Amino acid sequence: MPEANDVAAVISSRLGRPWLDAMSLQKFLYYVQAWHLAIKGKPLFEGRFEAWPEGPVLPEVLHARQPRIARRAIRREAAQVDLDDEIISLIELVVRTYGSLGDDELAALTRVEMPWREARGNLPEFAPSTTLISEDSMADFFRNHRRLQGHEAGYLSIVGIHARAYYTPEPMDVDSVLASLGPEFDDPGDDRWPSANLDFNGEFYRPDDRKEDRRPTDAGA
Repeated sequence: MPEANDVAAVISSRLGRPWLDAMSLQKFLYYVQAWHLAIKGKPLFEGRFEAWPEGPVLPEVLHARQPRIARRAIRREAAQVDLDDEIISLIELVVRTYGSLGDDELAALTRVEMPWREARGNLPEFAPSTTLISEDSMADFFRNHRRLQGHEAGYLSIVGIHARAYYTPEPMDVDSVLASLGPEFDDPGDDRWPSANLDFNGEFYRPDDRKEDRRPTDAGA
């Protein structure tokens, strides 16, 4: 099982942003773990994400990559990491899917998805919390309500995780995410992701769902 910090180093390298914002790196790391749970049924690396106000956070990685660590050391870390091809492919597919999103968009997306919301419960928006995000919830949500480069987790579990040419890059479409939000959400206006703070009283749902049977659905990821 690889170390979470090794996976984080490869994510930064694949994004081409070695000094990626620390909290944005947390979101990419979360999505890699979530998709591995959905596809493989087990975590890729040790450590549990906490439901911070800013979104999912793996504290040990956040603390390990603080500015006090020499940049040269982080650079060497990325070059020295040795992960198998399937893990590299998973990271590549996650980067292709979510890499076009800005920092606020990444934070907003994780905060409207069910695993983080379930862990937060009825906490006020900015209330601190170290509640663990359920890995079962992560696996179930991404298995049933999300796609990675157009493919469901069940399909990838059968054919394998391969970042080959037949995977057409499909970055996350923010407009489709917004279009899938129910009327419970306020119209954000021109500033669609204001500091990643959204009204979380609604859920993703399909327009043709019955009112009493609204549930999370695929937002095109």
